[in-house]
Amino acid sequence: MDNANEFYDANLRPIPVAGGLWALLVCHEEKPLQGLQRILLDLGMTTRRVRNYSASRAALQNPPRPALVLTDTSLPDGSWADVIEVTRAVAPSPPVIVVSRLVDIKLYLDVMESGAYDFVVPPLTSADVAYLVSGALLRSSFHSPGKPGQDSSPSSLRRMSSSFEANR
Repeated sequence: MDNANEFYDANLRPIPVAGGLWALLVCHEEKPLQGLQRILLDLGMTTRRVRNYSASRAALQNPPRPALVLTDTSLPDGSWADVIEVTRAVAPSPPVIVVSRLVDIKLYLDVMESGAYDFVVPPLTSADVAYLVSGALLRSSFHSPGKPGQDSSPSSLRRMSSSFEANR
């Protein structure tokens, strides 16, 4: 998974993306979001990882746009706040989940006040991630229905919810 411009299937093989649900993972180092990436892949969500804010900006400005963005708190050329800001500038605006290595109440409050969907600290179980992602996608589908190029249909959300229930 060294190429930051590739998408991966559940077997971590590079694949082309022609629509559907996918998540943008913004993280300079591979380890912080690696566990979350594997869980997302197991849930049937394609992922793309970029290593910095600049690459996340480019990924968000060009279709197909992600259904969800997960970002590490620190990036070499920006921060989680920059990722939220650039995400708000695109329409439809995908929900952002900020991932931190440490529990930090002040950071949590700053993140939530800045408009992130959620703030999490790994490790997370498959059930946790399924619940988090299905909630973010459901909320997102209510705020901007009919997203071109993205499958946010009720059946897609039902599949995600079914995965959550199976992993409970």
